[in-house]
Amino acid sequence: MGKDAVKKHYDANKTKVLKSKVIARIKKGSVPQKASLDTHDISLEELNKIRQENGFDPIDEIKEPRKRPKVFTMTDVHNTYNTLAEDGKVAPATAETHYKLFRGLVGEQLPKDFYKNKDYEKLKDEQLNPNTAASSAAAVLNVLETNPELKDKVGETIYKEVEELFQELKIKKEQYNINRQQTEEVPKFSEILKRIEQDNAKGSEEVLLINLYDNITARNDYENLSFSSTEPNHIDLENGTITIREFKKTNKKYKPIIDYPLNKKTLGLLKESYTANPRDKVFTKKIRSIFKKAKIGIDLMRHAKVSEELAGSKIKDETKREELRQKMLHSPMTQLSYVRKLKD
Repeated sequence: MGKDAVKKHYDANKTKVLKSKVIARIKKGSVPQKASLDTHDISLEELNKIRQENGFDPIDEIKEPRKRPKVFTMTDVHNTYNTLAEDGKVAPATAETHYKLFRGLVGEQLPKDFYKNKDYEKLKDEQLNPNTAASSAAAVLNVLETNPELKDKVGETIYKEVEELFQELKIKKEQYNINRQQTEEVPKFSEILKRIEQDNAKGSEEVLLINLYDNITARNDYENLSFSSTEPNHIDLENGTITIREFKKTNKKYKPIIDYPLNKKTLGLLKESYTANPRDKVFTKKIRSIFKKAKIGIDLMRHAKVSEELAGSKIKDETKREELRQKMLHSPMTQLSYVRKLKD
């Protein structure tokens, strides 16, 4: 019989052929899965009859196959954070930060193995920056708190260990920052602004950004800033104002900044930039890349702004502190923690 004939015969008798293979296994003492027996209409009675005919003891029941426990992966962690962000339970930037920190720690292993192997204890390494260690520990703890299924797999003992580790590193971070505040010196914000204007063209995005931060020294909240007043974060060139309704990290803590008047210099720069290149978004490059080219970081810039604005006796001026706090969108305690000695 040729190949085609064999195939034709098999296709025509496929059900019989497969059933005969199942019966052949039973005759050898095997007990096929229930789904296989159901497919070929082999009852428990028929199964035991075949077994007895071949010298095997009857069985009392056909057991369902044991279900394998679901493997919890990094995709599950990411999906949880995406859902929390979509539901407004956590800021999208916070969700993504927790995920990225955790992913960097876990590497190629499964989340459960990361916890079971107690790899989180590596965060105690004295070589790690205390701020980084505390942020990473917060992510490690938050992943368990937002994923009950993973927490159950890991167990309460490990969860408590992670919780204690976070508290330990949080205190260490606070002590580190207190010591740092006493010894660290920062340049004046006005000097940073002057340097960036000297190093970059007048119409550059670096010069635009540093001048906007001179008006409102927010966090990294200018990414989606638009020239269209229909957008939640926008510049109104006609009225000379800036509005920020959506913040990356502080939507639930602070009220939107609406129609805040820009200083004359910054408004002039924005108008010149738009005239030279009409566009929707104020910044065509990623904010981080602009910071990099300007050779400045958001933390240093905010520390410098607070330190200069509240230098000397000005730190005692409650009105001044409150006005600055509202423009920088942080708490009074955070504001004071930013104060550094100014470089000569």
